[in-house]
Amino acid sequence: MDIIKASAASRDVSGINIRQFLKFFIPSIIGLMLFVFPIPYVDGKFVTYAEGFTIPISVLKDYIQGYIGDLLPLLVVTSIMITLCCTLYTKIMKPAFILKNAFLNNLLNVTTPWLVIRMLGAFFVVVTYFKFGFESIYSDNIGGLILYELMPILFIVFFLAGLLLPLLLDFGLLEFFGVLLSKVMRPLFGLPGRSSVDCLTSWLGDGTIGVLLTDKQLEGGFYTKKEAAIIATSFSAVSITFCLVVISQVKLESYFINMIGVVALCGIVCALIVPRLLPLSRIEDTYTIENSDRDHETIPEGKTLFTHSLHKAVQKADKSPSFLTFF
Repeated sequence: MDIIKASAASRDVSGINIRQFLKFFIPSIIGLMLFVFPIPYVDGKFVTYAEGFTIPISVLKDYIQGYIGDLLPLLVVTSIMITLCCTLYTKIMKPAFILKNAFLNNLLNVTTPWLVIRMLGAFFVVVTYFKFGFESIYSDNIGGLILYELMPILFIVFFLAGLLLPLLLDFGLLEFFGVLLSKVMRPLFGLPGRSSVDCLTSWLGDGTIGVLLTDKQLEGGFYTKKEAAIIATSFSAVSITFCLVVISQVKLESYFINMIGVVALCGIVCALIVPRLLPLSRIEDTYTIENSDRDHETIPEGKTLFTHSLHKAVQKADKSPSFLTFF
């Protein structure tokens, strides 16, 4: 009987079985290695750490750019034109199969200002690619710089980010750190622990996603007006992905870890100071609606901070598709 109990305990640590734990742990570790772990790689070759380093996602970007670099401007033009055509078709014809699909409707059934922006973008990119009409648009220092230098990098990096960032976002890593950092956010920043998830979403995913997440939490009664304003302004920073795009543009990828470290340090210092200044300090500290589920920072009896954060992470991973389904 003792042997059976010991065996069961080895398979189930704090109510979490091995399968559940691995579903959280493996994708999260792979995601961290791709987006955070530094490797010695500079100018298309592996070197020593003393010579510089970057993150693996940047190496993947270089390999893809090396294979299809000449096709990238055409791919950019094609994708922009297809997006515009599909958007116009949706706005004019209003097909049911698009309007009833949440993803396609959000992507293509845009507001009038966004439609105008897409039309202008298509106009500029076509003029630049075919070099007709306005030299002030397609010159090497204006349109040419955007289409042939910046956009190919954006195209690859955001494709890779869209494909691989769910490893960080969808398998419980944010929930794990969200609960784990609850004892840091309230004392330092006067914010609930769940705000660390907004911060991580912004840094690891996209700043606009972080703002939308914060807005949803405000509407749901989880944040006060003041807390939401502080989070959206102080924590929804530019993402690591876009930082990589910027530093790649100036060809300083070997300094990426140094750059992101300085940006993070400055961001933390600003987040400590700015909310105590006008106008953030004068915003009402009240909720938009009442919510009985608001308090999620209390650690259940019999659990430590770590085990509770692990349970939250595993619960999130359980709701996600399997690893193979994800790919």
